[in-house]
Amino acid sequence: MREKIGGLITGAGAVANAWNPVIRALQSYYDFPLTSDSANSILARLIYLVRWYSSLKTEHGATQYKTHLELLNEIKTSISRELKKAQDSGEITVRASLIACTKLFLLSHSKKFAYITTNWDSVGSHAIKKELNKTHHVNIYPLHIHGHFDAPSGIYLPTEMVKEPYRSSEEEMTLGSTHGMAWRALEPATRIILFGLSLSPLDAELQQIIACGLDFDCKKEVIIVDPNHNEIAQRINLLINPARNISVTGYHPDDLAKKHTYTIKRQNKKN
Repeated sequence: MREKIGGLITGAGAVANAWNPVIRALQSYYDFPLTSDSANSILARLIYLVRWYSSLKTEHGATQYKTHLELLNEIKTSISRELKKAQDSGEITVRASLIACTKLFLLSHSKKFAYITTNWDSVGSHAIKKELNKTHHVNIYPLHIHGHFDAPSGIYLPTEMVKEPYRSSEEEMTLGSTHGMAWRALEPATRIILFGLSLSPLDAELQQIIACGLDFDCKKEVIIVDPNHNEIAQRINLLINPARNISVTGYHPDDLAKKHTYTIKRQNKKN
């Protein structure tokens, strides 16, 4: 019998105060209080402007591209610095429900699992390792598919893709390889848990990674743990190949006993 393999994918919702350091990194550029939503908007627009000016083959375009690229790198460095300080000080911490979810849904299913995160910090992997080391000596090797604060230039901001006009070939290769490892790690997983991951429609590259990981010939189930599990379940079902019969369920992180079923009954269509 083949060994069961699990998959855990976490997003910002897995970390308490996750956006505080990012907001601090951006606040000095604005004269009114920012929120997580406005921070997302600022970063997405900055990415758009860098892309746009990179495409203008004029003197003005070249000047503005240089200016906005410098701003982008400055902000990435500032975000990385604030995140490291927040992690070291304990300001950002993993939510207790992530540990409860991991024990209830993941470790009960398999002792072998892939851990993938869109977060730029390490509080999730550190907390899970600490919990597992109560009974076993283990190491956790998370796949940071959106980069990590240790390498500021490689962090991946809202609406970014692996291929960008301002990325070096080395950065593109590093991010692309990590994304490839992520979907390949998900392929053999028979239970995949999404915790605190909104699966934003603006992050098509993340959607594609998950879609590739789900499109594999083994029985799979997806468990969504998030306050908005119904909305995220709709997004997951959009990614499932109709030829695959994949179970989709959802739970609120404060009530892991109440199961919500979102499975689409397929008719086993051929690819």
